[in-house]
Amino acid sequence: MGPMDLRLSRRPHRVWGLIPCLLLGGHPAAASLVINEFLADPAGADAGGEFVELLNTGPEPVDLRDVTLEFANGSVGPQWDVRWEGTLHGVLEAGQFFLIVDRNWTTTPTYDAQVALGLQNGPDAIRLARGESGLDTVGYGNLTDPAMLEGAAVPLPTGLGLGRRPDGHDTDNNAADFQPVQITPGWRNFPDHALEVIKASWEPPCAAESGQSLQLDLELRNTGLQDLPPTTLQLSWELTGGETLTTLETAFAGCATGEIWTARLGIPAPAEGRYHVLLELRAAGTMPALALGLGGMQVGPGDLQLGEVLHLPGNGQGEWLELKARMGLSTAGMTWRDEDGDWNSIPEQFLAAGERLVVAQDSTALVVWFDAMRELGIPMECEQDDPLLRLRSSSGGWPNLNNSAPEGRPFAERIQLADPGGVVIDQVILPADGEGGIQRGQSWERAEWTEGSSWRPSLAPAASTPGCLNSVVGAGPVSADLIVSPAVLDRQGASPLTHFLYTPPALARAWHVEVYDLWGERVRDLGGGVVVDGPCDLLWDGRGDSGEEVAAGAYVVVLLLAQGGGGLQPADRALVVVR
Repeated sequence: MGPMDLRLSRRPHRVWGLIPCLLLGGHPAAASLVINEFLADPAGADAGGEFVELLNTGPEPVDLRDVTLEFANGSVGPQWDVRWEGTLHGVLEAGQFFLIVDRNWTTTPTYDAQVALGLQNGPDAIRLARGESGLDTVGYGNLTDPAMLEGAAVPLPTGLGLGRRPDGHDTDNNAADFQPVQITPGWRNFPDHALEVIKASWEPPCAAESGQSLQLDLELRNTGLQDLPPTTLQLSWELTGGETLTTLETAFAGCATGEIWTARLGIPAPAEGRYHVLLELRAAGTMPALALGLGGMQVGPGDLQLGEVLHLPGNGQGEWLELKARMGLSTAGMTWRDEDGDWNSIPEQFLAAGERLVVAQDSTALVVWFDAMRELGIPMECEQDDPLLRLRSSSGGWPNLNNSAPEGRPFAERIQLADPGGVVIDQVILPADGEGGIQRGQSWERAEWTEGSSWRPSLAPAASTPGCLNSVVGAGPVSADLIVSPAVLDRQGASPLTHFLYTPPALARAWHVEVYDLWGERVRDLGGGVVVDGPCDLLWDGRGDSGEEVAAGAYVVVLLLAQGGGGLQPADRALVVVR
């Protein structure tokens, strides 16, 4: 059935579709006209946004010339006021919609009639009538008067329409017949095939580098009227201003209408850049391809980075975080959050390339701490004359950063940084008190010899460097011979442990050892400390930071050394195999 022209109407009408009359309860032609969808409480101001959509559900045309749309205020009772009369509108053909909109209509679709609707936000009711006979009544909101509803009233959502599912479905129970719907004035309320994203959660929320292993937890609901058949699910990355890359194709087993499909997918990060992630359910049978947007993803360093965090304050500093601009930018619209909290605005500030901004829980306390360090003669290497010039208090409240891991989580806390579009552009996991070699009053610093996500406790004499050069940033490379013995850690054999052996050079003053998988993800931080004379021997039992046994395979051991007044630098690497 194709589009048809409504008599005396100024626009082509869209046809409802081939739904059998038996599905509609076999209403005679006189009662085949129903309220199919309406919007009584638009987002923002109601004026110009309200509408009521009628549908002829029967097999024969319906004469509209003696039909009225009426409204009743629930606080007054069933006193019906006429909002629209069909005197000038002729015949509505079988399967066609008729759209009545509010004055100053602001939505794109064209309409058949424009009147002052004034539907109010409940408890209220609307009905179609012919003379004294009611054809269809819908009560909405907290309404209980049986003269103003059918069965039970339907709750009224803000910003969403209420529509029959499927179109025209009428059991004489408003609460059962109507569901919230993204408004579709003049069109079908629900398509045959549709998917809705309930959850799309990335771990980690951004990728430090290309090739990093990402985990995507998906929950998709089949919101269409028909079951989705088995087919293929494809994940693509649309590079801003560039090409689209496909990194995953996986089987989709099918999903019945109304059901939820869940999956956990492992995906390697594409080349560095800013992406819009797309999910496509490929076409199958009569089902068209369905495309869903999963939002943005940053791979590699963003324009603004986290440089240092103090989440275990001592010495009266209070908590703070340090941000560093990779290029000149304004922080307007940028936000940050802890793992369990809401997004907080970053104070608006223009930063030149390489410039730092410190956002503090208590800026006054941090100034006092700075003054105390100066009086004690404790040095800090600062790139800007006065780091306090870029010190700002938090724009809103300050979250309570966790010092220990909550039950069911392998880490204590995480900080995420997002751009004005809400895309996470950087993140750091913070260790619990006493873990990762960190102590109270000691900050967690980024090792800027890499653009990745290598972090470690501050080595500065003041135990932190807010607004200044990080202490784990080195001036030049150092080297040492790192030996793994035995080279194979056999958990079931005679070698359930392995030794990491090295002799630091004479100029080295501090050391640190870490274990990474082949994707570049750190699996174990073995800590570090001040160099002592003679060879060093560290034992590894094949377990990760949270105590779990790592998967069998090859791993890279990284030895970092600091010499002179510089920070930690990679000195040597070695391979260890776990089986």
